[in-house]
Parts: sequence; structure tokens; C-alpha cells
Amino acid sequence: MLAMCWEYLGGRAVATDPNDRNRPEWPPHPDRVFQALVAAWAGRGDVERQSLSWLCSLEPPHLAVPAESEVNHGALVKTYVPANDIEGPARGEYGAKHLGLLPSNRKRSPRVFPVVHVGSARCALVWPEAVPPSVTREVLDGLCRAVTNIGHSSSMVRMWVTEEAPASTHRPVARRPQVMLRVPDTGRRDVLVKAYAEGGPGWS
Repeated sequence: MLAMCWEYLGGRAVATDPNDRNRPEWPPHPDRVFQALVAAWAGRGDVERQSLSWLCSLEPPHLAVPAESEVNHGALVKTYVPANDIEGPARGEYGAKHLGLLPSNRKRSPRVFPVVHVGSARCALVWPEAVPPSVTREVLDGLCRAVTNIGHSSSMVRMWVTEEAPASTHRPVARRPQVMLRVPDTGRRDVLVKAYAEGGPGWS
């Protein structure tokens, strides 16, 4: 068995449902957790790269999370976020067009950050039949411990590999599922790396 546990340090999960930006993503999709592992890896080391490739070659994992009845969906609050900076000028070439760099002149776009309050509950991805080599387990544990957030950057977590995972609440099925979750498949790591380097549709 391989299990990865995490807990939300602030007691809340901040992540947007990919199908509705006004709703939180709950339960957290396994692919979102995999994205956090790839971000923690950040291109360092072939052993880590191979371990991530091995991980996304596995069958979809079981998921252990608090049930909908045990979590509290936070109120949806609209905030206004400054747009990205325009390209700055070369040294000594400031002009009127660069006034947009000033905080008071930057356009603000409405955004919402859907939140689920989960308290101190532990979450987990579980592969009951997986038997990773000892070095792979150690490497994945190191990557887990380097993960800082799952979802939005304010959704801070502590994550680790464990032998004692919570009981599964969601299991993959062959028939039409009640809940649709995104899961990584073979090659997902390469897609994420390419998307980060070049931008584009890989993030979706």
C-alpha cells in the first residue's frame, strides 16, 4: 500500500471547481495533489522525476476526505485583484505609458476565492495495491514534505507518506460515477512541466 496524507494548516481548503469558478473544489481532485507534488519537485533530480512518473502510471487512487456533511462551505466574497504588471521600461526610458505600473493606476479585476472549512481533519490519497520500491517511497515522502499548499497559495498544508491512512471515502468505479474527479495519467508530469515553461492549455 502507498498512502499520502495531508492536513490543512489553516483548517481550510481554498481551491476553485474547474467547472464553476464560484464553487469550491471538494473533494480535492487527485490531479490537484499531483500538481502540488510536481511543483515541489520543480525539476530537481532524476530520481524524483522517475518517482513522479511511476506515481502517475498507477491506477486512480482511493480518496479519504471529510464528507460534505462534515465540512462548512465558506461565504463567497468578491475581492478585486490588481492585474499583472505591464512590461517595465529599460533604465532611463520612463514615459507616460509606464504610469500604469503605479499601484493607484493598475486595473483591478473581480475575483472570488471559494473556501471549504475542514478543521483538523486529515485527507489522503491511497493506492491499496501499490508496492513502491523503498527508494521511491523515500523520495515521494521527501516531495510530500516539500509541498506547501494544495490549491491556492493560502491553502497551506503539511503532507507526508504514511502506513496508516484514514478509511477511504471515495473509490474509483468502472460504472458511471457519482462524483467526477480529475486524476493524473501517464505523461501528466511532462504536460505540467511543458505548460509551466511555455504556458498554454496544459494546466487545464
